[in-house]
Amino acid sequence: MARTKRIAIILLLATTAQAASWRAVLRATQAMLVAGATADAASSYGKGEINPVLGRGQFGARQAAIKGALLSSALAAECIAAHHAPKAWKPLALINAASAVTLGIVAARNTLVP
Repeated sequence: MARTKRIAIILLLATTAQAASWRAVLRATQAMLVAGATADAASSYGKGEINPVLGRGQFGARQAAIKGALLSSALAAECIAAHHAPKAWKPLALINAASAVTLGIVAARNTLVP
């Protein structure tokens, strides 16, 4: 898992170094967040779900749809907030990056669960 963290940090730093503004970094971290959520859902499919928001039992299409709807809602709210408050780009990007790393770690852990 330490390797996953290093890769995520390197990707974030590379994205930040290449970006002309925090807006570009925000867009990149939104993509990272979607990738992390997708990896988490893919690695959870068919396994037991313990998150009560998604519903107990086996992770399937219903849970994936709920997870996708929650992520879509969060990204939509984030886009609205970023549009009205450009000073929010940096903190939102940092929150997205941290969330993407966390989801990547959870996805890596899920692959170890039988």
